[in-house]
Amino acid sequence: MNKAGVFIKKFAKKKDILIASLILISAFILAIIFWFSPFEGQLYACIYIDGEFIESIPLQEELLQEEIKTQYGTNVLMILDNKVYIKESDCTYQQCVNSGSISRPAQAIVCAPHSLVITIEDAESVGRHR
Repeated sequence: MNKAGVFIKKFAKKKDILIASLILISAFILAIIFWFSPFEGQLYACIYIDGEFIESIPLQEELLQEEIKTQYGTNVLMILDNKVYIKESDCTYQQCVNSGSISRPAQAIVCAPHSLVITIEDAESVGRHR
């Protein structure tokens, strides 16, 4: 291979790395902007069972405990400090309990054995689970 060919290969690799780095940095900056931007308005914890909307509960600072009983089992939903989490469940693997809390629109907690989905939605999209 001649010197020109080696030079082009090295240049292309550096250029590819530069482009990939710029894309990653841009994605990181956008993620930070999205994560730290405050959401204005009331948010709701929306409960879906078998894909069907059941109810919405406004997020609040005070402690609220809600027991969700379905034909598949029982989950205990907790709302505190504008965050939602599953405190207890009688499902096998407990992934819904271990998934932690959610507090921002489009986040969700799923309990597959109970066909339960809890999403955070704003007032305009309550009950419009996709």
